[in-house]
Amino acid sequence: MINMADIPQGVDVNIQDGKIKIKGNLGEVERALPRGAEFKKEDGKIVITGKNKAIINTYEAHFRNAFKGV
Repeated sequence: MINMADIPQGVDVNIQDGKIKIKGNLGEVERALPRGAEFKKEDGKIVITGKNKAIINTYEAHFRNAFKGV
């Protein structure tokens, strides 16, 4: 299963060492990423792949909420 979260303009995303950092005009959010899914930044999107639909959908929602908060 693959889901994608569009990264809005003005938001910087960095994925490395099992963590994601989302930074914008209002602040910064850092979060550990779960095992069981793969996360990568590609063409202005966060691409989430894995077998567990619940994890994928949950983290897509977390990212969208973080985008609003930063």
